[in-house]
Amino acid sequence: RMEGDVDRIEEKLAQTHIDDDKQQTDESDWHDGSYREYHKMLENAERETSLTLRGWWFGRATHILNCMKFRGDASAADISRKLLHTRSKMKEWQTSMSSKVEKIFVPSINTHRGHPHDKPSFITDGWLLDLEEFSQKKLLENINPASLSEDDVVSRERTQFEAASLKIQNASHSLHDWFLHLGEERFADMYRGYFNLFPSEQILPDMYKLHLEGRSYLCFTLGVTFFEKILGDVIFSKVQKEDLVPTKLSEILVHPHLMEVLGPDIIFLLRTFIGPLHGLNLRNVVWHGFVSPSEFPDIYTSFFMLKILTLQPHLIPHLMSRRPSIDLFTLSSAHSLVSPNPLLGNLETEEFDQIRRLLSTSSFPIPKMETLWESAFIEFKIRPTEVRALNLIFPPLEHSLRRIFVATNNCATKLLTAENDSLYTTLDIILNQTFDDGPNRIFECLGDSISCALYDLFIWKEGHRVRDLVSHGFVDPYKIPRELADTILGIALGICMKFDTYNVDYQAYRKTLCPSLQRCLDFIEFYVPKYHPKMHLQNEITELYGKFQDYRKFCEKECSSPDWKKVPDYLEPIFAGFSSKYRRNAVFSENGKLETLKVRCNLPCSARELIQIGILRKLVSFCKEILEEVERNFNEISQMVRDRTAWKRHRKTHAHIQAQLGVFYWMVALHMTIVEDKFLNCDSDTSFSLKCYNVMGSIHSNSCRKEWSRALNMHTAFVCDKVGAEGVTMLTKKEMISFWGDLPSYLQSLKDAAAEMRRYETSEAFWEHIENGEIPDQTKSLGGQDVDERLKDVEDE
Repeated sequence: RMEGDVDRIEEKLAQTHIDDDKQQTDESDWHDGSYREYHKMLENAERETSLTLRGWWFGRATHILNCMKFRGDASAADISRKLLHTRSKMKEWQTSMSSKVEKIFVPSINTHRGHPHDKPSFITDGWLLDLEEFSQKKLLENINPASLSEDDVVSRERTQFEAASLKIQNASHSLHDWFLHLGEERFADMYRGYFNLFPSEQILPDMYKLHLEGRSYLCFTLGVTFFEKILGDVIFSKVQKEDLVPTKLSEILVHPHLMEVLGPDIIFLLRTFIGPLHGLNLRNVVWHGFVSPSEFPDIYTSFFMLKILTLQPHLIPHLMSRRPSIDLFTLSSAHSLVSPNPLLGNLETEEFDQIRRLLSTSSFPIPKMETLWESAFIEFKIRPTEVRALNLIFPPLEHSLRRIFVATNNCATKLLTAENDSLYTTLDIILNQTFDDGPNRIFECLGDSISCALYDLFIWKEGHRVRDLVSHGFVDPYKIPRELADTILGIALGICMKFDTYNVDYQAYRKTLCPSLQRCLDFIEFYVPKYHPKMHLQNEITELYGKFQDYRKFCEKECSSPDWKKVPDYLEPIFAGFSSKYRRNAVFSENGKLETLKVRCNLPCSARELIQIGILRKLVSFCKEILEEVERNFNEISQMVRDRTAWKRHRKTHAHIQAQLGVFYWMVALHMTIVEDKFLNCDSDTSFSLKCYNVMGSIHSNSCRKEWSRALNMHTAFVCDKVGAEGVTMLTKKEMISFWGDLPSYLQSLKDAAAEMRRYETSEAFWEHIENGEIPDQTKSLGGQDVDERLKDVEDE
């Protein structure tokens, strides 16, 4: 279909008699440098040797042309001709495998195929593979010993795997037609006793049905994930600790316990077929999106299924205990990712047609993968088996992101393809916050909303990395919420719309979309991060505010004098050093709501930001636990006093804590204020945050040991204006120095920063940024206010 579209476009180009390479256009006819930007994209495309990267740059050029057409920068006919030419270039055929990998991966067309009625010679009377015929000795019998280098282990291993791969290809050709000719009923009769290898006995029959229907790619992706988990379960049965089971298939295949169970010959066969880079490496080539269904040889699926059935007797005796499959219905992180409202719903026919058109006009999906994208939505619409939809959407989504990563970072094209001598560019690299000692520029291209959505799905550990759970077989295939699959597919479509060549104006573009696509676009455009560290910190601060208000009520009830409500004299100058916004939110808010505390969940986060957030989260935890500890201990002693079971030391401690309840209140209020200030300026120096962390950590430890006087001395040492102040009697000079907070210097730094900001806001550079519609770097996180709100305040002034 794609080749036919290109042919028709070329015919239209021939009719117009336009030679875009020679056409000259007056640059004055174009506005805002769009003409120069368009030709810059074309130059990038022509400079690329990789067709898949050329397609990306042609897609960006097409988007610029559509923007110019939308604004009316030139004649519609002229832009339409350029669009026609550029879009045809954008759809050029693209490969994702290096020539070395392709040579091993793609079987020779001259290989002999067996007759469907003739059982191959290497099939036993029990209809299984004769493992003797696939021993390491047999697989390597045609190899020339002189070609094996004794010194170079890697070279020797590569030569062995390549030779064994050819043997497996020949065997796969020979058995493929015979295996498919069995039919569903005969397959079930012959192999019914082997179906108990997988968690459900229906999995293997369903896989064979998919294989018969020509969906061998999907059959393989499903089977290899379940098989990988089974191999890991064999190791788990031996070690009985999940932490000791390797997470990567290549590590599982060389584990001593698995080697003991299967033996070196079977391990070599498995490694050649689904293992390391030098062999066929089918699992990684497929799951990392390097091959499309049309490129995937279905003969491998036949060999793979027979291999699973053959190994069942070897594996079952060693599966005494299996790791339980994960039920995503009960996984809280999976529910947190779900959109509040269904994005795709039931997908009506008209909506599905528009999705198909979107996949064709967007520069995000690679053309050869369009059928894979479509298949994912077909599985979601017609066959409500969510695991199949996820198995089909994750590989092409990863490879499309890989193309943007390579293009935006202008890095070696080799990172784009599957190689047999270097590690693949996986999602951990694609979405890493740095690349080659510099920032990863994919985030500039994707934007914060899409980046945060991808991090929630693929990177943040709190989100359980749903893609990893599915691809490694940890998920129960029959317990995946439809809402989760709906959200993941919706995010994928939202990214496609981000790079749709017709998406030149958000509101105008949105009106052209069907309701399902509108919901997907809105969801990704206004995505709220779930597992970003800043969101975690904000939620924890909100919980602390709630606890703070509860403690306030507790003090009102238990304190005999209302003087505790007054800010202590030694804290008054410190609180005065903070802005009124902080005082209104952190300390004096009656309801504890964070009305103006808004943060931008940006990606990438600098290392300093991540360290700062980690320190602040621990500091918030200390504050909350100190309040709980004070309240719990006071209630325990109060109960003893009321029951007349308290001794003299208990009554003395009760009176002491009661007199100091207000001190603990203002202690936590101070650190809440500091947390809020640092939270809104996460990229600032971490030394003072670390000082607060050490102080509150020590106070927390002493509170847990009920050493209240010592805990209060530490607080006094922190807030005093100099080392050795009065009132600190239980600390040594060394402890005084370690706990001294030097708050005056910290407050002075706040005043200096505010003065610098005021000077900047009155400068010409600031107003130049505003007039150009830019957000100055200095205003991205000002005093906790939203950027737009802050800029509005400046304009009003």
